[in-house]
Amino acid sequence: MMIYGMFKLKTGTLKWIHSAYLKNDDIWHVQAKNWDSWIWKKILKVRDKSINICGGVNNLLLLIQSCSDNSRIQLSALYNALSPNSSVVSWHRTVWETTNIPSHSFICWLAIQDRLLTIDRLIKRGIVNTNNCCMCTGSENKNYLFFDCCYSREVWLKSWIGFSSCGSPVIGISL
Repeated sequence: MMIYGMFKLKTGTLKWIHSAYLKNDDIWHVQAKNWDSWIWKKILKVRDKSINICGGVNNLLLLIQSCSDNSRIQLSALYNALSPNSSVVSWHRTVWETTNIPSHSFICWLAIQDRLLTIDRLIKRGIVNTNNCCMCTGSENKNYLFFDCCYSREVWLKSWIGFSSCGSPVIGISL
């Protein structure tokens, strides 16, 4: 097919993919098998999603060809063509502010997406058995961890606002 002309099959990875997964088929018709690697299954899932977005293999091939320059695919152009236009969410600046510590931004983003591995989520996965907060006696979930736990509330107040909820001054600020 036309797509093979864009890649040179001299690289070891492409030769291995061709021999292990494609065999006598091409990328547009091969189906995932149970024993295939997770990354290969993911590649095929992205392929299927891209085909659905474009309305067929031929339309996707035309899009890939339009995003290529001198037989080199410009991935940024292809990504922009395939990704839907999304609006910036209201919390974007708060989470991804340039002065934020990256790990804090990432944890905040996980919390907003409801993807933090709190104990309630670990129980659903069968990793832990009890739902007790390790700092107090409550049952841990995202809202409890950030808003209801007396220990974490104290940490938030001390680090963000600069004083303790019990009324004692932390950095010379009295209530």
